[in-house]
Amino acid sequence: MEDVNENLWICPICSAEHPSPVIVCRRCECQILLLIKIKLTAHQLRQAGYLEMSQRFYDRECELS
Repeated sequence: MEDVNENLWICPICSAEHPSPVIVCRRCECQILLLIKIKLTAHQLRQAGYLEMSQRFYDRECELS
């Protein structure tokens, strides 16, 4: 999984590039850190063999996007 700080520079929703890591996008107010945590949790659940729970977290990420 990529380093979390690297993901805080660019918004996954509006693609705004920030000069430093941010938790909330300054352009569209997307909660970047929350999206990263959801994606990381889904990945960890998938690795642990909980595919159904992993899918729920993935679905939640898509709702937020």
